[in-house]
Amino acid sequence: MQAHILLVESDSTLQERTGLNLRRAGHRVEQVRDGESAWRRLAEQVPDLVMTGWVLPGMSGLDLARRLREHARTSRVALIVTSTHAQERERVIALDNGADDFVASPFSYRELLARVAAVLRRRAPHLDAPALLVGPLELDRASRSVLARGQRIALGQKDLPLLMFLMASPERVHTRERLIQELASVDESGSERTIDAR
Repeated sequence: MQAHILLVESDSTLQERTGLNLRRAGHRVEQVRDGESAWRRLAEQVPDLVMTGWVLPGMSGLDLARRLREHARTSRVALIVTSTHAQERERVIALDNGADDFVASPFSYRELLARVAAVLRRRAPHLDAPALLVGPLELDRASRSVLARGQRIALGQKDLPLLMFLMASPERVHTRERLIQELASVDESGSERTIDAR
């Protein structure tokens, strides 16, 4: 299972080691050092998983977790919080603020990779799903790429989720309201004009 992971960690040594181990496991990893940088990156592209340290300069990892869950575009992203604070209170706070898992540092990378895989199985099952085939179109859910008669098609960030939704049930008719609801995860405005623009 290969995932796109945004790693948010202010400790440069920990960030490099964690990033290296995630890449060795086959994941595509982007690294930033603070919550504000992470949020700017999330505005451009939503990854499969965000792994954030609790203590960050400026916006804390918990603040980032709350913001992720409050916005429709990022509310479904998998989230792991790491921290040197390993008491029950900290674990509960992280989970109550939207984390899918909490990993106490220092941690073994074997355990971390197992926890990443477990969270992705729950939050991003499409990574293990087979490609969608409808007529001449093939959509690889893991790589998020689309081929039409063997030729790659470049789609916008909002177009791909809509196409994936439609291809998952090609013989079903969907209402305008249902399409708007589905696109709410990538377009916070939720405007009906979003459908018209597609």
